[in-house]
Parts: sequence; structure tokens; C-alpha cells
Amino acid sequence: MILNIGGKDYTLRFGIGFLREMNKLHSVEMEGMKTGYGAMTMFNAGRAMNDPLALIDLIKSATVTEAQKPSNDAIEEFLEDLIVNEKYDQTIEEIMQELKASPLLKKAMNLAE
Repeated sequence: MILNIGGKDYTLRFGIGFLREMNKLHSVEMEGMKTGYGAMTMFNAGRAMNDPLALIDLIKSATVTEAQKPSNDAIEEFLEDLIVNEKYDQTIEEIMQELKASPLLKKAMNLAE
């Protein structure tokens, strides 16, 4: 999937590198200890609450392998534009379809078959 952020195209890649980066950002804690796992469950929670920070984390993680990554300001402006132009929900749905296409992420997100 390609997103145009700040006038540049960025390919979102949803593989092991993406999952590893998401887990670095938001792993689940159990009994006071970070597990290093479970970030996709946390992403689902953020998405369900319509929290734009969940999409920011997803974009940052999905572009981790890009030679040049989008800046925080460019991502924030991109999200604001999506919301103002009422394309945020559509974009999230398109991203979710991409995530569901990956058996690895489907499993990590506990999505039904």
C-alpha cells in the first residue's frame, strides 16, 4: 500500500519488520513487565477508540524499512488532512484490508478467519 505523505509516496510494508517495530513502540505489560509482544492488540484498541495516534504508530512502523521516512510533522499534517476531508475512516479501512491480507498480522491481531 502506498500513502502520499507530504508530497512523497511511501510504501507501507506489513511484515516482520513492521511487527517488530510496533512491538518496540507498544508491547503489552504483564505483571509489571514489558513482554515485547502484543502491540497489534493495542493497535486494535486504539483504532476502536478512533485515536489518530494509533495510525501514526502504524505509519511509522510500516515505513521503518524505507530509506527515507516521513517526518512527524508530515504524518501529522497527513492525518489532519484525512480528517478534514473526511477520508480518515476510508483510509483506516483500506489499511485494515492490507493488514488482514497478511496471515502473520491476522494472527497477531487475533482476527477471525
